[in-house]
Amino acid sequence: MCIAVCSAVRLAESSNLLNYSVFSTRLNSLAVCNENLYLLTHQNLYELRVDLEDFDGGKGFAVYDGFSMGGEKENYMLKFLGPLKAGDAGDGLTYHASIPFSTIDIDNDRWEGGHCAVNHTGGWWYNQCEASNLNGKYLNGLNPHEYQGVYWHEWHGPSYSLMSTKMMIRPKFREIPKTPTTTGTPLE
Repeated sequence: MCIAVCSAVRLAESSNLLNYSVFSTRLNSLAVCNENLYLLTHQNLYELRVDLEDFDGGKGFAVYDGFSMGGEKENYMLKFLGPLKAGDAGDGLTYHASIPFSTIDIDNDRWEGGHCAVNHTGGWWYNQCEASNLNGKYLNGLNPHEYQGVYWHEWHGPSYSLMSTKMMIRPKFREIPKTPTTTGTPLE
């Protein structure tokens, strides 16, 4: 299930919490409501895949072995993030694990000297800013404004705004053993 797609057509740069809390679709951009994502991911364990694309056609990805979000009372915290298990884009999320979601109107980050969502131009799970923001300004590749665009720090760094990103989740199923039990059901 695709939970977020960002491409050349972007959601409003200065989205507040209300915009992240309701389902919103504008042309090629999709933002799934944080509340619905919480309702979905708190019931079962999901795997998260993040796809990234630059302006030269380069593609990278990262797969995490688990993902869930907290609800409104927890400020839509990135509640559980399993280890990075595959990919070539590096790890842009572990730094933000167990961090509530921040928007321009609600500062939940751990940066005592500022407000990451304002400084980095978009709502995200910010620790002390840094590692990623897939909701930043769409700045067409290289830009002089570090941390202002759509970035994944370990893949092109904070001075490069990505062309497109996609976050997808899928249920994480138990691996079925190769040897069945005598009753014909998989081993627990």
